[in-house]
Amino acid sequence: MPENLQSNPWFQLVLVIAVAGAVVYFGRSVWPNTVEMERANVAIGENISKLQKEVNEGKELEAKLPELEREIKSKQLELENLKKIIPSAAEADDLIRKLERMAVETNIQVRQFSPSKPIPKDFYSEWPIAITVDGSYHALGKFFSKISNYARIINIQSMRLSSLNSKNPSVTLSATFNALTYVYKEEPAKGK
Repeated sequence: MPENLQSNPWFQLVLVIAVAGAVVYFGRSVWPNTVEMERANVAIGENISKLQKEVNEGKELEAKLPELEREIKSKQLELENLKKIIPSAAEADDLIRKLERMAVETNIQVRQFSPSKPIPKDFYSEWPIAITVDGSYHALGKFFSKISNYARIINIQSMRLSSLNSKNPSVTLSATFNALTYVYKEEPAKGK
């Protein structure tokens, strides 16, 4: 009978259908879906390419890091040098004392010294100071010379001179002017 069954065309047909059904069943339910696997592989490949690009960009930045650190250090030194020329708000009172000392050293009498409110700009403030002084022509020249040689930037603006009818030869002129200086805006330290 087994020989008989093998030669029977109906048996062979049923056997082929059963094997085909088993293959289809196992292909759909047991083995993973190859289309989904292919999509996953493509997505993983794209992700790997993206990550590789980021790694390469990171390596390029890492190679530039010493140069950028040198540039930062250079810019910080430049900023410190500029801060010497443009004082911070905390150093502004010291500037007033130095201007008064310059006046005393050059025999200038200060009649009025009126600092105005600073005028905010981008990273600094303009700070006008209205000043009225009395002294001789040469003493006034020495006073302005000391101001011009001072390390900080001080501009003299709107100067008006008038003669004084004084019997004292060291006080022959009165000068009224604005001394315009600049104050660096300190940024608050950011927490790390």
